[in-house]
Amino acid sequence: MNFENLSEVVVFDVETTGLSPKNDRIVSIALLKVDLQKFELDNGQLKGSYEGLTFVFNPQIPIPRAATEIHGITDKDVKNEPEFADKAREIREFIGSLPIIAHNVKVDSAFLDAELIRTNVTPLRNNIKLCTMFETHARACEIHGRDVKWPKLTEAGVYCGVTHSQSQTHDALEDAIGALTLVLGLRSTEIKNGKVTTKRRRRGLMRWLGL
Repeated sequence: MNFENLSEVVVFDVETTGLSPKNDRIVSIALLKVDLQKFELDNGQLKGSYEGLTFVFNPQIPIPRAATEIHGITDKDVKNEPEFADKAREIREFIGSLPIIAHNVKVDSAFLDAELIRTNVTPLRNNIKLCTMFETHARACEIHGRDVKWPKLTEAGVYCGVTHSQSQTHDALEDAIGALTLVLGLRSTEIKNGKVTTKRRRRGLMRWLGL
């Protein structure tokens, strides 16, 4: 997995009614369209602009209490919200053919594909999919010299020199921004001698040399 050579991508996150893409539904989604070549971290702060798309959906099925405890969204909250089908084409057109990134892209893209298929919209089969959890886990194993647990979004930053705080409950936009922060951290750091180090800015060096 290589975040280094990416340019325009869509970073996203979903919150759902449960764990099964087949039986559960998306209740909120946030998508950030970003040109990574024009985006950077400045003292840990995101520096740049992105185009965003966020929705809360009425899943047309009850939201279990266990799910609400994770994301804070209740049946009452979504009573007057649109169904996913109402926004499916807008979401698919927003993504287009761009690579998609999420902290657990296998799960999040499975939910998104399931919703798209249910609404007869083309799923994301041909989009490149990249996972910040996979990459930070690989770094964690390299640093510790053994297999370690898969890092949560709030835990992964230590492996790429960034931090991400999280509200008491999960929020799709907040988590998408967290995943974007990890991407930028992964692009700007590397592991040397078991430690996270900042990569040399070769582009700035080339300009300084007049090349």
